[in-house]
Amino acid sequence: MFTKIIVTVFLLAVTYCRVLQVRNAGSVPLLISVTGQSDLTLLSETTALVTVEDDFAGSISAIPSGSERFDIPRTKAELTLSVAGDSYAVSLKDGFNLKAKLGILGSRIGISLKKKVRNICFLMCCSNSRKNCSSALCSANLNTNCPIANKVFNSLGDVVACKNSPLVFKAICPKAIVSSDDTGVLTCQAASYLVLLG
Repeated sequence: MFTKIIVTVFLLAVTYCRVLQVRNAGSVPLLISVTGQSDLTLLSETTALVTVEDDFAGSISAIPSGSERFDIPRTKAELTLSVAGDSYAVSLKDGFNLKAKLGILGSRIGISLKKKVRNICFLMCCSNSRKNCSSALCSANLNTNCPIANKVFNSLGDVVACKNSPLVFKAICPKAIVSSDDTGVLTCQAASYLVLLG
């Protein structure tokens, strides 16, 4: 009887998870923000592994480390994860500050033990099912094409972000979404995702 109780508690602690790869593809350190988690700093050309629940719904964004302004519009990698399938996009709905790409890493794998059993993520199997899963991206520096009225400056007069400019953004970055009714949100069933920022 005692053994059965222990097994039941253990099984209730098991949940699915994803280990996302977040990479600073730029030339300066970035402060990375992930919904529901503490910010982390990534040096240029380095990658962090970020574990999220399999029902994660949120975004990943960044600003240069040491920025004087934290309230600027940000490019966001948006993810809504589900056991039935995921939706994802590079979002410019709130504006633009950095280039971004959101790509696929393999097929559905892995289980996790929650915090009370050390939040360890175990990879149980691995195969590749990337077909029909596209990347979302905005690879242009939209700060240089930003309408003057939408430019966001720092105290030195440098353009650090661009407020939402749907027509400009969509023309230059067609694989990003620029409004709430944009039909460019992608779907897939992947093990994980690679987020490139900067």
